[in-house]
Amino acid sequence: MVQTDKTAESVAETLKELRGLIGARQPTDVEIKAAKDTLVLTLPGSNETSREVATSYADILTYGLPDSYLNEFVGKVDALSASDLQAAAGKAHSPGCAYLDHRRDVAAIEAPVRKLSLGEVKVLDTDGAVLR
Repeated sequence: MVQTDKTAESVAETLKELRGLIGARQPTDVEIKAAKDTLVLTLPGSNETSREVATSYADILTYGLPDSYLNEFVGKVDALSASDLQAAAGKAHSPGCAYLDHRRDVAAIEAPVRKLSLGEVKVLDTDGAVLR
């Protein structure tokens, strides 16, 4: 979550970091540990209620993951290397294409985001129809 008035700066910084990761800058050991800890240490808290557990199983079904996914998750995250992360970032990021999900004051962020000159900016309604 980002403050509305910091959205453009956050987008620019996120894209800069992602481009660096895809390029020559390998993530540091500290960055990798922080990312792994975030994924692993938040897992129990994200499965505390029956609704959260149901959501986890729905994700397993939706994405065709093995039944053992949650049991194997921690070990697989722990085994990730810097090169694994760079490869995944390269697959997940399409240069020139980004999606910003902002459900608040679009009028407050649209102009600053457009000023970043990132390319075409589209504003969609909740059904995905282009508004502008």
